[in-house]
Amino acid sequence: MGKTLKYIFFGLLALLFIYICLSWFLLNGKIVYTTSFNENTIEASKAKDVFVSSNLKVFTKGDSLANWQNIFDIWTNKRYEITYYGFLFHRTFTKSDWRYLNVRFKDGAKKEDWCVKKDSENFCSECCNRIGCNTYDTITIPFFEFRKDVPIGELKIIVE
Repeated sequence: MGKTLKYIFFGLLALLFIYICLSWFLLNGKIVYTTSFNENTIEASKAKDVFVSSNLKVFTKGDSLANWQNIFDIWTNKRYEITYYGFLFHRTFTKSDWRYLNVRFKDGAKKEDWCVKKDSENFCSECCNRIGCNTYDTITIPFFEFRKDVPIGELKIIVE
């Protein structure tokens, strides 16, 4: 009986080691990691049942943003996080007030003039990725001329 328990113990230990090694390989060096998902359009958000609202309070600063409705689609999605424990096991976690604020260019908008600057960057390089936030947060997005440090406007959005 003692030998059988020993074989079972070492067999389970070997399976655990193989699981960790496979997870590390399949998940690019991570065994436990957290991620979340977001849809890129309002239609896709509605189709995946994560859409919350596109009726947000938006305030502008700067003449170039006075007509922001013609340039951007702005909406919020529900935000949920998934924590993976290896490649087989995961847990989904969400809070009712978690949101992603999405600011995306409308089709046909002139994208090359608009960008935001991350704190770690010397030059502006992108525009409006998803922004994790909570209900009733106020998000300010300053816009700059592309590859310059010249401000051209600012959006202030209250998340509902």
